[in-house]
Amino acid sequence: MPHRRSCIQSLGWGLTGLFFFGPYAKAQTASPIKILVGFPPGGSVDIIARRLSQDLPVQGLKPLVDNKPGAGGRIALEALKNSAADGKSWAVTPGSLLVLYPHVFKDMGMDALNDFLPVAAVGSSVYALAVGPLVPSSVKTVSEFTAWCKANPQLASYASSGNGSKSHLAGVQLARHAGFQWTHIAYKGGAPAVADLIGGQIAANITILSNVLPHIQSGKLRALATTGGKRSIYLPQVPTFKESGVQDIEAVEVFVVLVPGKTSAAIISKIAQEIQAALVSTEYKEGLSKSFLEPAELVTPALLQQQIRSEFETWRKIIESTGFKADS
Repeated sequence: MPHRRSCIQSLGWGLTGLFFFGPYAKAQTASPIKILVGFPPGGSVDIIARRLSQDLPVQGLKPLVDNKPGAGGRIALEALKNSAADGKSWAVTPGSLLVLYPHVFKDMGMDALNDFLPVAAVGSSVYALAVGPLVPSSVKTVSEFTAWCKANPQLASYASSGNGSKSHLAGVQLARHAGFQWTHIAYKGGAPAVADLIGGQIAANITILSNVLPHIQSGKLRALATTGGKRSIYLPQVPTFKESGVQDIEAVEVFVVLVPGKTSAAIISKIAQEIQAALVSTEYKEGLSKSFLEPAELVTPALLQQQIRSEFETWRKIIESTGFKADS
């Protein structure tokens, strides 16, 4: 999760026992688990959800991934909020939706800390500032890019995953730091934003690294900086924002599995055990690596909930310091 990223203590959590037994097992055979994803197919959240659906041994059934893109991921959360609390409806989502959005939207239509319960952290990633062919190849650093933005205000634009997202706010912070203005364009997901970046419709994209890394490796895009506290293992040649002189930008996204807020502790515990068993499998780890994502540390649902509440307060202070005001 976010800024000044917290250290999640790895727990020696017992992973023994399957939870699909008794009445719950019979229910699963009649109605499979649905994993809601608030972004289009092909992006990082979708990749993680589909990886989970392949690696979860759900009584011989695989969970079904249901993409509901739009509103920066909130449509899927709204669907989860209105789902039965029977353990058969999950959502895979960036944790930032819970800790950021309540502070940047006037009316989210949901209570991020009470309408949902976190079950597991299932992956993580830094963000990257990537530029496309609209930006001259001579621009190789963050300072050179901000100078280009100042000189070309009509072309200075960047994509993010949505209004009030970490990537949006990173752009706000960069503009404040360097003293320039650029146009923010919110996309429903990573894939369409990258397509427009490669096509030259926008100048830059601040996005989860996995969304742009294959295109950086192919030479279609260029990475100027990443948002981690240290350089990414996938882009060791690219400096962090802090190394580039922008001290205020540091963020790591942690992806989490959520269930409806009224789900019983017993069901949550059983789901968590099953997910944790998948997370430690070689297949899951290799799947994340192939998609340029990193695993998240093992953590109990209770500890994850505590961390989310702590990050909620951390980001409230950060957003207040930026002066950002929501449009809706």
